[in-house]
Amino acid sequence: MSYHYQNITVSKLSIIGAGQIGPDIALHFSKVFAKHDVSIVIVDISEDALTGAKLKIERKIAKGEETGAFKHAMAATMRDCITYTTDYQNISGSDIVLEAATEDEKIKD
Repeated sequence: MSYHYQNITVSKLSIIGAGQIGPDIALHFSKVFAKHDVSIVIVDISEDALTGAKLKIERKIAKGEETGAFKHAMAATMRDCITYTTDYQNISGSDIVLEAATEDEKIKD
């Protein structure tokens, strides 16, 4: 399945960078696209950053479940649609790629 709006179709969205902003971007889109089965990929060169991103996202989803903002099924879908990886090949085929990497010119060249 995918998300369709006018002439745009999104079935895969990728975020480069798992530091401060990347996880929040992924969380937002996991909520927006949850009912459309859109795959979300977070890619980073650091396993530690990916681990931190996953913990941050899972904590926020759990809080949403606690407060009733997300029903259990939606929270599970949000968790399941996100992939965390160091392999940049996994963003291949993305309809949208968002860059949220560290502000370092050497990385962004």
